[in-house]
Amino acid sequence: MKKLFRYFLTFVIFGSGYALAQAPVINSAPTASATLGVPFSYEITTVGDDALVYGVAGSLPEGVTRSGAILSGTPKVSGNFTITLSATNASGSGTLELLLAVTNPLPNITSDVSAQAQVGSSFSYQITTEYASTSYSAVGIAQIGGLTLDATTGIISGEPINDGNFDVLLIANNSAGQSTALLNIVVFPAQASGGEPTIEILSPTGGSSFEGNINQIFVSAVITPSAVGEVIENVYVQWLNPPDLPNSGLPRPPITLGALSLASSDGSTFTYEGNVNIGFNPDDRELGGGLIELGVFAYQSNATTAGSISVDFNIAPIIEYLFPQENIPLGPIKPGDVFASIRVNTNDLSFVTTNARIVGTSLIYSATGAPSLNGIYNFSSNTSIDFPGIYEIEVTATDTRNNLDTSLVRSILISEDLSGPVAVLNSPTPGFVNEVFSPATIRIVETNRSIIRSNGAFAGYDVDYDTELITSGQGYFPRDANDISLVGSGVEFSGSQRSLRVTDLGTTNGRISSVQTITI
Repeated sequence: MKKLFRYFLTFVIFGSGYALAQAPVINSAPTASATLGVPFSYEITTVGDDALVYGVAGSLPEGVTRSGAILSGTPKVSGNFTITLSATNASGSGTLELLLAVTNPLPNITSDVSAQAQVGSSFSYQITTEYASTSYSAVGIAQIGGLTLDATTGIISGEPINDGNFDVLLIANNSAGQSTALLNIVVFPAQASGGEPTIEILSPTGGSSFEGNINQIFVSAVITPSAVGEVIENVYVQWLNPPDLPNSGLPRPPITLGALSLASSDGSTFTYEGNVNIGFNPDDRELGGGLIELGVFAYQSNATTAGSISVDFNIAPIIEYLFPQENIPLGPIKPGDVFASIRVNTNDLSFVTTNARIVGTSLIYSATGAPSLNGIYNFSSNTSIDFPGIYEIEVTATDTRNNLDTSLVRSILISEDLSGPVAVLNSPTPGFVNEVFSPATIRIVETNRSIIRSNGAFAGYDVDYDTELITSGQGYFPRDANDISLVGSGVEFSGSQRSLRVTDLGTTNGRISSVQTITI
């Protein structure tokens, strides 16, 4: 019985030793390599694939982390990293020292492979790379002369000595190796100091004439630099003979109307184009009517003076209707009434004559405007125009020096229902002057009439009037004033001309906007 027990005990001990496992043995590679900025992955493996837990000791490169048995990520720093890997199960842990080398990628050159320079002028070129470079070099810049390379920053700079077409080999270095690129530098000859381009004006042509109802004039010029390689920097247009300053008679300096833009080039000549505006305000860069001298100016690089040329042409007088408004209904026009008022723009009014005619049923009447110093012409009738109907008013301004004229037509309606005298509102104070002044006009409308008796006998009439603003005029000052008074004239009562005073006026931007009270 005792012998049997010993045998059993021996059996149990033998069985227990057979069931024990061993610690994991790591069999993944002890070295690995990665590239800066490039995704990386490494797996910790064991002989029996028997690890339950994994770990690392030591510093992983920035950008790389562990998840389970996998080391992965995109390295952000370069260098050699010693990392202790561990794999663990119930029987213990196994370790392995991993040497991870993170290297820089090749510094691929990304800067432009062509550049231009000029003898005697400053030049600078920056070599750029996709990945960091620790140093730079260049082969071939010595043949250009005057240029040097900063090996640390990669900047080629200086003032070229020789002109021509040169190829320069660029080299960028880092710990991973080197990259190369071929840079072509074209060096133009030195520019003569103060060079001026030549200019040919294609449009407008000299001696040409334009209608007075256009809004713009197209300007086109061909610019040729004084030397090959010169750059045109600025092209602009000037009005060289603008009218004198208003109210003073003093000469007005040339007016810059605007810049021209590059439209096309064949490499040696450059065509610039643009439009200049036509209008009434030279100070707002608007070209007027008359004999025009237009200048085109062009600067090229490093020039101290501009190339220039001018052309003369003509624009017919420019006309703006002030009164009447389009299709306005008017009462009968009596002798002395103004039936049309216009504003004329040309750079010399001494050469301007004006005429207006009104055409309607059984009527053709014309009148001549008196000479004007401010461009405002009024046309008065010396006959009655009272037959109801639609009439056309045609005004014409003629530039007698250049035999050019402009005409405008406007329709009006004469109605008996609108009978009543018409008053013209004069300037606010005696001697008032404004270059754009034109008078406003109002109609006096009878609203009530009653007999006045004295001791039972007829003594006259008591008449009430109302006012109607026909046209607002322009040039009144102050522009935003209210409750001002103006003197009117040209009002007919019982066959006689009488003056009146108009009060409680409202003005907007220099024009009469409302009329409330009249004192006769």
